[in-house]
Amino acid sequence: MKTVLLLLVLVNSVNSFSQSCRHSQIEEKFRKRYEQLETCPDYFNISLHIGKYRSGKLYSVSIGVSRIVEEIKVSFFLDSLMHFHKNGHLKFIQADDSIGTPKFTRMYDKHGKLTRECKFNYTGVIPYIPTNKTSRETLECYKKTYKNGILISEGLTVGGKKEGLHITYDKNGNEKSRIFYANGKAIK
Repeated sequence: MKTVLLLLVLVNSVNSFSQSCRHSQIEEKFRKRYEQLETCPDYFNISLHIGKYRSGKLYSVSIGVSRIVEEIKVSFFLDSLMHFHKNGHLKFIQADDSIGTPKFTRMYDKHGKLTRECKFNYTGVIPYIPTNKTSRETLECYKKTYKNGILISEGLTVGGKKEGLHITYDKNGNEKSRIFYANGKAIK
């Protein structure tokens, strides 16, 4: 019994050490990127955002910048915006390109399992100016999962409406339905 308990304590210590090392590496990576940007003429209003829980664990990390794109000032998070659960696992990541257009968003549960994955397929005017309307038009969600990691559904949404093949699954991973959509309406 003592051996098992000691092993569990060691495993938990290694896991928390590994999380803190990973977080310190992420923080260091963002700090180095920020320092490189201080002399970059393409961006201004450059700011490094590092948020931590009271425990000292990383809550969020990002680099905010502004840039002139086609004579319009655009402010955005450069590279990625990351949020973490209190236990250290990644909660949310959004990746942007060098002119502020979002590329993808991924959300994770407390155990680090991917629960939702969306990509942005923006073909509008440059620069991308985020509004509620444009965000819904460009967001294409294609995966949702149950807490146990089993897929709930997969399929595209375009302009907030279902498009193409959508498949739903039960909690055991068995397929429940296959429905084709055009402009948000089911095709029979």
